[in-house]
Amino acid sequence: AYGSVKINLLEGLDIQPAIRFSYNTRFSVPLIPSLNLRYNHNDKIVFRVSYGRGYRAPSLKELFLTFFDSNHALKGNSSLKPEDGHCINLSLNYTQPVKGEHVILFSTSGFYNNIKNKIDWKIIPSPGPELDTFEYFNLKKYITYGGELSVGYKWKQLHINASAQLTRYELSNASNKDALAKMLSPDFSATASYTIPKAEIGISIFYKYNGIKPLFSINNSIQTGTRSAYHMLDISLSRNFWKNRIQITMGAKNLLGVTNINADNVSGVG
Repeated sequence: AYGSVKINLLEGLDIQPAIRFSYNTRFSVPLIPSLNLRYNHNDKIVFRVSYGRGYRAPSLKELFLTFFDSNHALKGNSSLKPEDGHCINLSLNYTQPVKGEHVILFSTSGFYNNIKNKIDWKIIPSPGPELDTFEYFNLKKYITYGGELSVGYKWKQLHINASAQLTRYELSNASNKDALAKMLSPDFSATASYTIPKAEIGISIFYKYNGIKPLFSINNSIQTGTRSAYHMLDISLSRNFWKNRIQITMGAKNLLGVTNINADNVSGVG
């Protein structure tokens, strides 16, 4: 059951509190509140801030999955606990029209997530030639915070956007705060799209730099490693037919040919 109310205190200012109730036969679910605030100034400046309690019970797959073949060794964990946390987000968007049909868009945002018992994969190294096993587990403390900066440009059929994000990870599988593993991860993405007017064919290019991310393995105790950074590049062509009822898209993904990504400081994985 979910309920919310929208309150308009001033022109352009909306406040929306909400609450959610869930029932689960296996786990005790608390009341889950959230609060959203949005201020719109003449459609040029939009400010948002939100808070939400995050709660998620393990799915059936995470609890009971068993999947082993020549390429996979995946295992559920019937002892998983639900995730419980608190999340805060804020953003500021600014739209600046320029001469003619030119528009520049600026966006900045920040976030903070503090999750208890986050559900993730851990890697159990194989003692022999068999595949390493990936099993779900609960990470006791998972904190991320950071921000994103984005710039966009529009002119007729041309749209360009670039954004950079920086995320700080603080991880722990112990109650002692000093046991946190800390990691800084940068990400960058850029997109460009253009529609050829006479042919009505849209061309889209997508690039993303994925920064380092945490990985977990078990060797008597949980160990934290990293998945190395890598680049992705995709391109696509699309066209609408029959008064926009049908769209045909063709393209290519992974143009940079990424096939292997290193894992560092993780037992049994290279």
